Amino acid sequence: MPYIRTCFISLSQIAQDILNKDADKLNLCITDSIKYSSTFCWAFNTDLPMSDDALLLLRSYVTEDLYKSFRIHFNHHKSAAKAVLKFMALSTDRIKSHVWNVRFQAWKQWKRQHNITKVLLNGILRTAPIVALAREALETLIVVILVHKWILFVIIIIG
Repeated sequence: MPYIRTCFISLSQIAQDILNKDADKLNLCITDSIKYSSTFCWAFNTDLPMSDDALLLLRSYVTEDLYKSFRIHFNHHKSAAKAVLKFMALSTDRIKSHVWNVRFQAWKQWKRQHNITKVLLNGILRTAPIVALAREALETLIVVILVHKWILFVIIIIG
């Protein structure tokens, strides 16, 4: 999760840059309004868990907290909305490259190390919808459990 934290620190800097460039009100507390918003404060304080607003930003939602952090620096809703949309465009690209691609590459490497192929996964999901078992050459047992449309993988090393 450290790569998510560093991504959010860079996103807070992007938000500050947008506000410094486009804000209607010259305000000296731009840094504080971003740094202490619930969307970004967890990234600067390692003791705090990730906030719900941060999780929603990862899913490309604009939260009320994020909008208010921008709105207080603008005279009109329209200019604040434009700034938020500019931020969302940049943040979506940043999150994709620094969070989702990193997680995808780690998942891909893990599947390669454990000899898990698309054919194996398709066969497991087709044969048993609730619990499926498959043996691999490395004597690894893969248990796939479907829970409310989410797939939970449990890896058990045998032997």
